[in-house]
Amino acid sequence: MGDEPDLDPDINKDFFENYVLQLDPSLLTENGIKYFERFFKAVNCQEGKLVAKRRAYMIDDLELIGLDYLWRVVIQSNDDIASRAIDLFKEIYTNFGPRLQVSQVVIHEDFIQSCVDRLKASYDTLYILGSDKNSINSARQEAIHMVRVLTVLQEYINECDNDYHEERMILPMSRVFHGKHLSLTVQFPSQGRQVDDLDILSHTDDTVGSVRQCIFNHIKARVGHTKIELFVGGELIDSEDDKKLVGQLNLRDKSLITAKFTQTSTFKS
Repeated sequence: MGDEPDLDPDINKDFFENYVLQLDPSLLTENGIKYFERFFKAVNCQEGKLVAKRRAYMIDDLELIGLDYLWRVVIQSNDDIASRAIDLFKEIYTNFGPRLQVSQVVIHEDFIQSCVDRLKASYDTLYILGSDKNSINSARQEAIHMVRVLTVLQEYINECDNDYHEERMILPMSRVFHGKHLSLTVQFPSQGRQVDDLDILSHTDDTVGSVRQCIFNHIKARVGHTKIELFVGGELIDSEDDKKLVGQLNLRDKSLITAKFTQTSTFKS
């Protein structure tokens, strides 16, 4: 089997529903989840529910064939297989096709609510099992189910948050508290004017964009007319990384940053 199932397109859906979706999710192997993913994408593309775009897939109909089974794989499979299923969830449910673009807010709310409903059902079951000493294994399994659903929710929210490129008024949970405090030293190579080294007090949960803005403020530059390139250890920190946290770049206390700035347009008098 290559990138697409090698069955006749006319029987793909029948084979997928009557054979692949009848497999016990807890017994899926690495090859099994690969075959499921390929059939899942091929059948839903054939039915117009997914749209293939280059190497990515966009969801264009929420009633995906095999969606319930995918949830079962997330909850019932071993950790490695469940992780693959969660990645598939993240890929499909965070890329919207043309028909669903205008309904993103409703889709987000419905998906989050479905996760909450699953968590509540597991919690209720766990509460009942907690009073039965003979149900320790069942309680442990139900707790694993809850962790899996929480992981789906976390990955989903993180992926959606990464698609938003502006600074939020209400910070995401990962940034509502200060991380480890850091002192960063910024040096400016001679570029026609002398600029003293800049010491910036930051922390591991601060964003790279905040550090860049601090440098802008220091040299009193207008963001729309000046471009600043930041280098750490000779490697460029791209502006697309501005949403990343300082801690994600492995910057340590007393780290040295080199800043180079250029004018991108001229000022009118």
